[in-house]
Amino acid sequence: MTNTISGAREWLVAQESCRPLHQVPPLCQPPTHFPPEVTPCNSDAAWKNDSLTAGLGWVIHCDRAGQQIQGSSWCDSISSPLLAEAIALKMTLLAAQSFCIPKVWIRDSQGLIRAINSKSYPMEIFGVLMDIEFLSASFDFICFSFIPRDQNSVADFLAKAALRNASHAMY
Repeated sequence: MTNTISGAREWLVAQESCRPLHQVPPLCQPPTHFPPEVTPCNSDAAWKNDSLTAGLGWVIHCDRAGQQIQGSSWCDSISSPLLAEAIALKMTLLAAQSFCIPKVWIRDSQGLIRAINSKSYPMEIFGVLMDIEFLSASFDFICFSFIPRDQNSVADFLAKAALRNASHAMY
């Protein structure tokens, strides 16, 4: 029995050394050509470590006339900024779905977009990312890409305002 266990361990160690090194997946670049009538949607989150509270903000750019749907919310018991970003993105998808928008281009933070596009979901946000994957199936077209904070100022402002309002609402 000892020889069998020892041999099995030796085999497992040999298998691990043969595995390819894990590479960081590339950040998905937005397609150069979108289907007609794709709706850009931005989301962002602001997080407070001391209270584990997050402010969430999202903006859906509806049409060529510059019309926007904006939303914000806050939630508590949020363990990390990445979790806050994931929840904000989920709220964005729910808003787009409720307005029956069929084709969306989701733009958010680099770390979150990398996790979504690589399909290697960190454990802390696994459940939320599974919700996002499920919601994604309800759209005719969906693309996830990174947007720098300076180009996401409206969603950033909404998230920070929601976080400020949450601070005043808490006891």
